[in-house]
Amino acid sequence: MPMRLFIFILLYLFFLNTQALELTPLARLTGHEDGITKVTFNHQGTQLITTGVKTARLWQIPEAKLIAVLAGHQGTLWDADFSPNDERLVTASDDKNVFIWRVNETKLLGRFDQHRDWVIRAQFSPSGEQLLTASRDNTARLWDLRTGSALALLVGHQQGVADARFSPDGRYVVTVGRLTARLWEAETGKPHAILRGHRQAVYHASFSPDNQWLATVSEDREIRLWDVRTGELKATLSGHENRVYYADFSPDSQFLATASYDNTAKLWRIADKTLVYSLNGHNAPLRKIIFSPDGRFLLTASIDNTAKLWSAEQGQLIATLAAHQDWITDIAFNPEGTMVAIASADNSATLWDIRPLFSPSEE
Repeated sequence: MPMRLFIFILLYLFFLNTQALELTPLARLTGHEDGITKVTFNHQGTQLITTGVKTARLWQIPEAKLIAVLAGHQGTLWDADFSPNDERLVTASDDKNVFIWRVNETKLLGRFDQHRDWVIRAQFSPSGEQLLTASRDNTARLWDLRTGSALALLVGHQQGVADARFSPDGRYVVTVGRLTARLWEAETGKPHAILRGHRQAVYHASFSPDNQWLATVSEDREIRLWDVRTGELKATLSGHENRVYYADFSPDSQFLATASYDNTAKLWRIADKTLVYSLNGHNAPLRKIIFSPDGRFLLTASIDNTAKLWSAEQGQLIATLAAHQDWITDIAFNPEGTMVAIASADNSATLWDIRPLFSPSEE
């Protein structure tokens, strides 16, 4: 075989091996106006909630059939969460209200209206007995769902709370606002630790699945790792060239993925606090990055109107999910890790079957 032909074949095979696959959406979910803000699968993977202006929409999965339109809010809905048993659903809105719905009847069960500004976060506790809400009124609140009464008012932030969530074991709550993150005891609402050190706005906080670590990300371009039990700072990770907007731990708690406005994502090894690799491919800021439930894939969401699927082990681009005409607002894996949901500011969400990426033995 002539050498030039041999080289051509090698280059062609290399090209095939390095090109991302092109997938097409399984379904497009429409009906919202002025963008979709959130997509969330239930824990069984049989339903999906999408949120937008004044309504949430409940969909049957995988058929992508509309079950119900949940109306009643007077503003944009910014968050939604299924209870652990999937029987209830919570929605949070900039109309200052939090609604609790019974899923099988798509019936409004009640509301919490004590916040004085936008409610940007609402999450059930792992036990399903508590609810956490966070608002731009500088507070977060814990609610006892067994009695419907307020359990604790979490105060201390000097500006609106930008993020809040329960630890996986339900023992702690983290709230994020301005330059600090704060840890609280979930059972009582008592302060546990104030996490100081970021020099600019803190955007997001993420617990590791083993409950040991908390990661905070900031406009100061840094990621800080904290010991949840003691509240001590254990490491500061630097390398991004613009604000870091989101972070997600791997299911085994061994790695942390971060998404930045520098158009890249990065993977960090927790054991030695070092950078494993950077993900390059988006041509605009990244808003979110998440691991698949089995830890094999990473999914990134960008203002460039695309989401991208990567190999978590190698950092190789597997597929570009391009079907939207505006920036990507949210992304989610179903619990089995076989389907991806993407929400966009173009008023639609798309569902993607990623099983074609698996080997026959894995399907």
